[in-house]
Amino acid sequence: MLKSFFKNVSFMLALNLAIKPLWVLCEIWIQNRVGDTEYGLYSATFSLCMILGITLDLGINQMITREIARDNQVGKSLFSEAFGVKLMLIPVFFGLAFIAATILHYNSAQIKMLAILSTAQVFTSLLLFMRAGFQGLHYFKQDSLLSVLDRGVLIVGLVILLLGTQFNIFFLGYMQIVAYVATFLIALITLQKKSVYVCVHFSKNAVKRILKKTTPYAMLWLFMTIYTRIDSVMLEWLLRDTQNKDFGKYMAGVYASAYRLMDFSNTIPIMFATILFPVFTSLLDKKKVLEVFVKNVLVAMILITMVIVSCCTFYAKDILSLLYKAKGIASIELATPVFIVLMWAYICFVLIYVFGTLLTSAEALYQLCQITVVGAIISVILNVILIPKFYALGASVALLVTQILMVILHVFLCQKRFSFVYGRLYVLKIVVFMCGSFLIGYATTFLPLIWLFKMFVNGFFVLIFAFAIRFVSKETFVMILKRR
Repeated sequence: MLKSFFKNVSFMLALNLAIKPLWVLCEIWIQNRVGDTEYGLYSATFSLCMILGITLDLGINQMITREIARDNQVGKSLFSEAFGVKLMLIPVFFGLAFIAATILHYNSAQIKMLAILSTAQVFTSLLLFMRAGFQGLHYFKQDSLLSVLDRGVLIVGLVILLLGTQFNIFFLGYMQIVAYVATFLIALITLQKKSVYVCVHFSKNAVKRILKKTTPYAMLWLFMTIYTRIDSVMLEWLLRDTQNKDFGKYMAGVYASAYRLMDFSNTIPIMFATILFPVFTSLLDKKKVLEVFVKNVLVAMILITMVIVSCCTFYAKDILSLLYKAKGIASIELATPVFIVLMWAYICFVLIYVFGTLLTSAEALYQLCQITVVGAIISVILNVILIPKFYALGASVALLVTQILMVILHVFLCQKRFSFVYGRLYVLKIVVFMCGSFLIGYATTFLPLIWLFKMFVNGFFVLIFAFAIRFVSKETFVMILKRR
């Protein structure tokens, strides 16, 4: 099982590391081209679409993945009914988008951007629904290819527009529609060929049955998205007329320049979580195997995470200065502490992806909904308090505090549900490794080298430290390669 898991993760990681950096560089190119204010318009509207986009999912994707993983025949029959429900939710989503625009007093440019991104969100949701079928069938390679295909099409189109036109921020939304529509159609045709009869079935009873099953998932993802995405929306809204009418968009743009890099780092735990969900589901009745599996996954993810966080913490300003040469010094100065705080929050994101996926696979949805409601409420309250005083930095601190609380609650729920025995030595090694990684990062700042070399030395010695304290060992890697 471990060998198969890490093989699939390695394939997905290789694909994403090939395409996702190009996407990040493309986004940076766009932000440098249009400026923080214009990009802030896109960023805040995109976050709003992400929150409202829960209406298009309602947990249906995870339900399909779970049901197909459990029983292919039952899952296939449910697929067509769920497809019909997905299509019925589209007008509901557009209606909520219009209501949100009215409440937030959006101007004509914001309404136009919301309409474009809402259309893109619809096809993103349909694409993810197709991918849920691949994941449930354990066709991870096909799912991995689809996960980068949309970005590949998007990157090619945007590069052509950036080089050949007077680019404006709306072009980014238009190209998203093109990329997601094309990839959705490819996914639909491919899934049909994989012996899954893809059709649409509308039934009143099916709608009631599916919505009853997915309501807990919908509540879970709604409040989770609120506490992770509400910051950009509130930055634009709360600071709209603080200094000038565009100050909110400007701060949303500054925040986006830092959040983008943290979000890119999230590629790794998201890929793990994508494969973890069906694997956890299949191991729920094998507690001892599940416990060993969870421990190995935690070690692997914490190792990768601390290499990234250690480097980004001590070389944040250098990284931002390299990537955003076209931005003013003031914007980089504002974004640097925001980036550092967000990278600390990234540690929490990684842990939540593991424990949250485990709890979701065990259908502990009621408890997860309870803690995500708490997280959403605390996030909104903290943003309301901190954003007017500290602007983008306030939003990042609000996210960090919320994420720390959510990690504590997720770990507590997992222990209550599974009673895993981690052992003092296991926990001690995690603590020592995390603290040691930061000390190594701080020590490298004194080396007489340029910052890029310092950062690579930092990452290298963090890995050496992991082996030195036996946080990871040769035996672990041999076991991963040999054991099924």
